[in-house]
Order: sequence, then C-alpha cells, then structure tokens
Amino acid sequence: MFCLFAEKKPQVSSVSMILSLPPRFEEKDSKPTISVHQNSVCLEDRDTLVNFSLHNAELSPLSCRGLLLNRHKDLQMTLRSLETKEGEIIQPARQDAAHINQSKLVEKILICQNQLFCISCGNRILHRHSSFHRVLPLPSENWSDYADMWFCHQHDSHGTSDNHDTADTHDHPKSKPSPSLTPKANDCLVGTTYIMIKSRHIQSGAVNSHQDELVCGRCGVCIGTSLTHKQSDQETKDIYKIYLHATTFQQTDDVSDLLTSKQSSEDRLQYYLSQLLQEESQLYTSFRFIISSTDKHNLSIKILVWLLDENIEVYQGICETTSDINQVIDIPAVLCMKLLYRCILSSSQAKPEDKASYKLWERDNSVHGISLPYSLCQQMTSLLINSTKKLPKSTRQLNGFNVGLLNVKR
Repeated sequence: MFCLFAEKKPQVSSVSMILSLPPRFEEKDSKPTISVHQNSVCLEDRDTLVNFSLHNAELSPLSCRGLLLNRHKDLQMTLRSLETKEGEIIQPARQDAAHINQSKLVEKILICQNQLFCISCGNRILHRHSSFHRVLPLPSENWSDYADMWFCHQHDSHGTSDNHDTADTHDHPKSKPSPSLTPKANDCLVGTTYIMIKSRHIQSGAVNSHQDELVCGRCGVCIGTSLTHKQSDQETKDIYKIYLHATTFQQTDDVSDLLTSKQSSEDRLQYYLSQLLQEESQLYTSFRFIISSTDKHNLSIKILVWLLDENIEVYQGICETTSDINQVIDIPAVLCMKLLYRCILSSSQAKPEDKASYKLWERDNSVHGISLPYSLCQQMTSLLINSTKKLPKSTRQLNGFNVGLLNVKR
C-alpha cells in the first residue's frame, strides 16, 4: 500500500510531503524510483507505477530538501511551491467577524421568525404560529466571569440583582454565584454557537427529549439541550438551547437544498468549529484555548487546543492495491486548520502530565477559554481523534500533544 500526505502552506510557498512505502520496498532486490514533477509524484517499482496527481499544486522539483527516511519507514521531503495565483490567496478573517456574524444572524431571525429547520433532514423545528417579538444578541460565553465589575454597589449574600428588561436573572447558590441570562416568553437570545428560546415555540413532535438532550424527531440528530432554572421557587426545563451548527433559518419552506446538499453533517460541524476557533483567535489575539463543558451529571470534557496554522492545503492519497501496472490517483486539496490538542475526559482519571498542562494553561492569561455544549465537545473530541488516526505515524504527536486537523470552508 502506497500513501502520500502533503501540507501546502500558501503563505510561505512551501510543501511538506511524506510518502509511506510498502514493506517490500525494503527488500534488497527492490529498487524503487521516486520522481517529483510539477504537479505529481510518481513511485515506480519493477512491476508497479503509481502516479499521485496533486490538484491545484505547482511544485518546484529542483527545490527538494530535507530528504529523510524516518524510523516509521516514511520518506519525508520539503519542496517549494510556485507562487499562488492572486485570486486564490486566502484572506485572513476580520477581527470583528464574530460580532458581524452574530448581528447578521439576529437580522435573519427577525425576517425568518419560525422558519427554523434541521440541517440534516429538513424537519421544521418551530410551529408555524410562533413569532419572536425581540431577538437579542448575547455577550460572549465568559461574560459572567467579569459581571461583578459591572456594579458600583455590593450584592447581598444571596447574589440577587434587579431584573433587567433584556433578560430574566435568578438567584444562585454561593457555589455558583454567576448570573444567567434567560429569554422571556417571546424572546430569542442569540449566542455565538446557539440560540435560547422558550419550549413553547417548539412544534409538537419535532423534537424528542432524552434526559437533557434534544434530538430531531425525524432523523435523531442532537440539535440542542434543555436548561434547568428556577421559576417561582420551582425548577423547570422550559428553556431550550438550540445549536446553530445543527439547524438553520431560511425564508421559505423549501428544504430541497438542504436534502440535496453534498455537505455531510461531519463537514458542517468541522466548518463550524474551525470558523469558531478562527474568530475567537482573531478577537482575543490568542492561539491557545481551553475548550470545556460539563453536563448535568458533572461529567466534564476539557480540550487544550493550540493553533499551529489556520489555513493549510492538505493532500491525502492512498493506493490500496498494486495489481494494476499503471495507476493514477487524483488527490484534491482540502483546506484545513492544523492544531495541537490534549483531551481530558475526566479529571479523576486524567494522566498526571495532562493535569499539569491544564493547570499551567489555566493560570496563563494568554490562554482563552471557550465553553461549548457537552455533546458538541464530545463530537469535537471524536473529530480530532479521527483526524489524528489518518495522519502518518511520524506526524501524529508533537511535544506531548496530539496533532489534529479540522476542515475549513473555502
């Protein structure tokens, strides 16, 4: 089996390439020939010719350097990439992109109102008579960490505060003094990764509830979670948090575009997460993040993420069989975000080195915290682990961290 993995960095005109060769190439009588052309790499043996054609890549064969056969029997090399055409240059994200996207979503919801659909199957989520009188943007996820700085007076021991017109606030125990924002009957609160609405807006049968998780009644995909809050000294679950990566607002009932879309739910999730990391990095000028979540049963997920490169083009090609004498493998370029990560799924069972890294990052002011829903953290963990498994063995780890990729939307 022949494998090719390449990373193209347009900003520095560089291509790092790794070729995984079959064991028979180590035999004494085997004399493989590897040749690099302007847009392809050829591997030739006594009875086999495999041509990996790299789509939209222009290499400079004479610039090959750093040739190395590592301990995993992978052949590494670095080449210069010819200058990218002006129309293909990747533009950096604007620093106010998150605020702009949130404002655009608020305007879209005001227009579409109850036209909310599951992206996976096109199921209508809100009933047709539902309408929002107010659609309000929420502050960033960690706004409550600095809420005590907003007031010129000292709160009482119960942590009570006056009700505001934009949202309802509730008493919290001393162990959880942070205030919360909840929507009123006809409000829709818009965050960066979700919207919050009252359960009365949900169409009957459109959503099924499993414990606190909300799943689409048609396809079973997780689209949100129910929140517990106090109302008249009683705990209720009449507030729903709907994830934006799993649903979409549109102006018509025609969902044919959703059903015929070539994007899989996994692709949409990767685009969503990579865009979120890009926006948070630009907004807070940070390349290291602690992504965390805790469910109702106190199960926690913490992911330490270190961005290495926000935009690289990745080529991955595999030739499973060598029965054909001449094979041409066309490999498309996939725009990706490259990052280092460590997953801590349980504090009690975490490795000592993971705990030490987490404590070190937690005390570092340059590390930005992101709170995501528990199920979304689970999916992100799964995506990162699967991406690591697809990498050559020699590139899966760096300085004790795992190397992962997330697809970026062009």
